[in-house]
Amino acid sequence: TLGFTQVFSDPSKSYVWSSLGVTALAFLTGALAFWLPTFLFRAHVTQGLREPCNGDACNTTDSYIFGAVTVATGVLGGALGTSLSRRFVDKFPHADPLICAVGMLGSVPCLFIIIFVASSSIPATYVFIFFGELLLSLNWAVLADILLVRLIWAF
Repeated sequence: TLGFTQVFSDPSKSYVWSSLGVTALAFLTGALAFWLPTFLFRAHVTQGLREPCNGDACNTTDSYIFGAVTVATGVLGGALGTSLSRRFVDKFPHADPLICAVGMLGSVPCLFIIIFVASSSIPATYVFIFFGELLLSLNWAVLADILLVRLIWAF
């Protein structure tokens, strides 16, 4: 087994890449939470469904809906990622990184499509947000498992 200092001084590929993956995932989730409600509000304005916000009382419905979608996809994605990992880890030894890769790479088209669909259909935009965030959320529990298993091996 490796010592505590060796885990952090001798960069293990799985630990370093998993740490970078968690960092990227956290950054992306924060960026979506910061920008997407504003983007959705502007899509409503572009479609003529809402008046532009010119004062203190702006419509915050998009923020609440986006927050609810994020919570739901976080719970569902975490549970789905964990169950996929448990199901496939015995058959495929590298199932955890593959689940993470499919989640991250699968979310890209969904999040990209949001840009183009928002100008024509708000419900379709929320559907793609749901699937994009669901695929991103597959990673949370699996990445934590990868990092913790690496640290457990150190002791």
